[in-house]
Amino acid sequence: ILSVSCGGGYYEKFIYEKYKGVNLTGTDIVDCFIEKETLEFFHKAGAWNFVKVAPEGALPFANDAFDLVYHNDVIEHVEKPLAFLQEQWRVLKPGGSIIIGTPNLLRVANMGRILLGLLNFPKKIHEQGLHTSIHHQQEFTQWNIAGFLKEVGFTEIEIKCSFFGLSFWNIQFQAFPQRGIGCLLSHYLTISAIKPKIIG
Repeated sequence: ILSVSCGGGYYEKFIYEKYKGVNLTGTDIVDCFIEKETLEFFHKAGAWNFVKVAPEGALPFANDAFDLVYHNDVIEHVEKPLAFLQEQWRVLKPGGSIIIGTPNLLRVANMGRILLGLLNFPKKIHEQGLHTSIHHQQEFTQWNIAGFLKEVGFTEIEIKCSFFGLSFWNIQFQAFPQRGIGCLLSHYLTISAIKPKIIG
């Protein structure tokens, strides 16, 4: 498994807790800042490796190296999302999966700004970037993120919507609507896709 921009290791901890013995590689554009206790848990739970990478550069891995590539709250920080996804396609094995999590451009919190012409990118999202970019270079709708994935060559694209569009209210639903206005205005999109085994 490849975690692109693993940050503090929160998703990795969840994976190791659920699936013992996983071989997981984390990358980031800064030195690893996962806490020592967490790293010790990773090494006991499975195989763990960390690699520092250049921002939006080529990944230092062979073609077809991983069964799964994932990242959450990352793609909105990159300037060239198509090239970013193409590099992940390269290192993913045929038949492998990609999972992406990203805020929905059309979430309720953005709609007023969009209607008033006040939503501009890059957008500063907090005052101090402790470890990564403090700017969203762009944000995505369910349609354009699917379009990028299709252009790269991914198939079987599935999109799940979660949370109401005002995340600070933390309104959640047991079964969030996956169609219509509920999904359109959702706060967060989780997208999965497959690199086909036979390409072309």
